[in-house]
Amino acid sequence: MNKIGKAISGPADSGTENNLQLATDGVENIYVLGVTAQTVVKYSPMGKFITRFGSYGTRPGQFNSETNIAINCQGMVFAFGDNNLVFDSGGLLIKNFDSTGIQFGATFDLEDNLYITNGVEVLKYTIGSLQ
Repeated sequence: MNKIGKAISGPADSGTENNLQLATDGVENIYVLGVTAQTVVKYSPMGKFITRFGSYGTRPGQFNSETNIAINCQGMVFAFGDNNLVFDSGGLLIKNFDSTGIQFGATFDLEDNLYITNGVEVLKYTIGSLQ
């Protein structure tokens, strides 16, 4: 087992990051969404830093209360919250994703269907190709 140290910059450096959300892709890369820092950090399967993307703000590609992360079968990174952002695996913004309500959890199945819970019900979305 490997332990990744300071995964998030900004507020986490001072010890205030208290909400990390995790997702992995099909080749076992690890994605960590820091809810306080509002950024995603990507690691190799062995825990080596690969890249970081996103920041708090209202400009394209910035996060505003993103609280969940999921990776689809195509390796696209979905960050859910106020902006519902979709990135490629390297952190390039593809688009915003429309969904209803607040998301408390999100995951993809092997057929690339997206399942989101809003705390009361589970919603299913068929994503298809976004590129």
